[in-house]
Amino acid sequence: AVLDEVERQGLTENAAWLGPRLRKILTAIMEESPIVGDVRGKGFLMAIELVMDKETKEPFPLAVDITRRLTRLAMKHGLIVYARRTSHGKFGEWMMICPPLNSDDAVIDEISTALRRTLADCAFQNQAAGDFSERLSMFRRIAQDNLAHAQAQQKHYADRKRRQVSFQEGDLVLLDARSLHV
Repeated sequence: AVLDEVERQGLTENAAWLGPRLRKILTAIMEESPIVGDVRGKGFLMAIELVMDKETKEPFPLAVDITRRLTRLAMKHGLIVYARRTSHGKFGEWMMICPPLNSDDAVIDEISTALRRTLADCAFQNQAAGDFSERLSMFRRIAQDNLAHAQAQQKHYADRKRRQVSFQEGDLVLLDARSLHV
């Protein structure tokens, strides 16, 4: 029944017809935005890659949580997006742009306006927070310090546990030795 309705309304053809227009708009947005590194997809199933540096395509550090920030900003502008990290951010972050299959030119324009505002707000927040490369270095130093501290703590507790086990085993040996002498 659903597929019959999709066919009857020509929704697949609509996506095929307006998809190139959506791609052209998203490509223009990529040129404008400092955080959009690539546009991918076909028809009404499109995605933009979110990058910290457009030239190197370096992803944002996990601590920035860019997908969550953009999702919240998009909601403020009336846009619902699906933004995800690939392999927990190891291979970057992206945001899906998937208009309803029955969208027309007006809906595509509305989506592009909301997306432009969302990305501009995010870029403004990054700029207002200071030089991002300095912040990235700071995040990396903090993460390295935290990791070193956690590793030292883990070693300390492991050594402590080994001493407790050795002490308890020694007590048992001592206890056994006393019982033998009695």
